[in-house]
Amino acid sequence: MKLQLGKLGALGAVALSLISATSCAEVKTDLFIRGVSIVTVSGSACEYSQSQTVLSGLMDVNLTTQFRIGVQVGSQLLETGNSDMLRPESNRVVIKGAEVHLLDEQGRLIEEFTVAATGFIDPTVTSEPTYGVAAFRVIPPQTGALLRDQFINANPGQINIIATFTVFGETLGGSEIESAEYSWPITVCYGCAVYFPSEAMILDSTGRRFCGGEAESGDPPPCNAGSGSDVDCRTCRDISYDDSLCLYPR
Repeated sequence: MKLQLGKLGALGAVALSLISATSCAEVKTDLFIRGVSIVTVSGSACEYSQSQTVLSGLMDVNLTTQFRIGVQVGSQLLETGNSDMLRPESNRVVIKGAEVHLLDEQGRLIEEFTVAATGFIDPTVTSEPTYGVAAFRVIPPQTGALLRDQFINANPGQINIIATFTVFGETLGGSEIESAEYSWPITVCYGCAVYFPSEAMILDSTGRRFCGGEAESGDPPPCNAGSGSDVDCRTCRDISYDDSLCLYPR
């Protein structure tokens, strides 16, 4: 009988430890990532959409060695401020940074780092979350340069990367807050994000068409050139690592 009680006691201790572990598990529901924003042009400024998302990314390392994104972050924290009671709002969230892990197609770690991020999210007054955009660099310049070297030395065609990240911040009341992980695939290429408008094409001495026209005066590169938007071959010549990739369609 004592042996049976001992067994029951041991099982009870295990059960209590499991219950305790479950009750202490951190459920990250107050802050979550909805997706990666589409970049839009507003006048001369580039903006991250707060409603439209893109399922994957494309980065041309001939045009850029860094990739900056804006992610739509939702907050389910309820509004706590009350002007009648002179109680200030404490549940507004200030985004401080992001934890990023870059993985290859097999899930092997390429690089991990913490990066500064900016963003601000108001609390909600209903059961529906409110949203803001957190902007940060998901591929830093040194990593982009190493990826470009791989193309120059080995010409892999394309490299597929999975960027897995969380965002973290702090409420105005001083509470730290962090989202769950979000994964986003990125295709890395070398010279694939260039387009060749017909008006830019002229004939060389052999009769082959190439990009030889002049870009419009003062025409800047598009938003996130090479990492979110294609580049006119005439503009490409001003920002590319290898100008030859801007001349002839591939």
